[in-house]
Amino acid sequence: MTTAKKLFDFLFFATDNGMSAADRKAPMAGYLRIFGKQKLSTMSKRKKNIEEFFSKYESNFNNALNGDQEEVLESMQASFTSCFMESNPKGVICAQNNKEFIDKMKQVYQFYRTIGSKGMAITSKEINLLDEFHASAKVYWRYSYEKDGHEGSIDFHNLYFITTADGDPKIFAFIVGDEMKVLKEHGLVQQEAEVP
Repeated sequence: MTTAKKLFDFLFFATDNGMSAADRKAPMAGYLRIFGKQKLSTMSKRKKNIEEFFSKYESNFNNALNGDQEEVLESMQASFTSCFMESNPKGVICAQNNKEFIDKMKQVYQFYRTIGSKGMAITSKEINLLDEFHASAKVYWRYSYEKDGHEGSIDFHNLYFITTADGDPKIFAFIVGDEMKVLKEHGLVQQEAEVP
């Protein structure tokens, strides 16, 4: 819809609904005052939905870490689009969201358990709405572990790209750092290797 059409609709709405004379004398200001608030409200709602999405993602991650409950893994799987991309210092991976993805997640969580992983907590988030259907989220995580009687934590962040084109937020791409290098630096693995 063009700005002119929106303005016409506003004037029609304002006249029909007894809006102030000031709004009718300065229609663009009146339009922004009323419909601008609606847009801000929609943006706030979208950000809230993405906030809630990551809260659920965090909970699912920790529940999956405690066992391979199928319903938890299916909920994790539903957090991603039918195909998605991961970028890390070693390259870009294009993945399909299918049964193989579920099997891969089981292997990853088993790996985390073997190195003493205790949980992951989101410490903060920076969410930016890119357009009507897309957003980016810089999520700061704190990974806690216990190995050989020693407890510790690692702070890091990932950058996620979210689509809401189908309604619910879903991850279609994410950027991560060199995870194995950091795990080795903290003595959780003996040599740099690939996460399963």
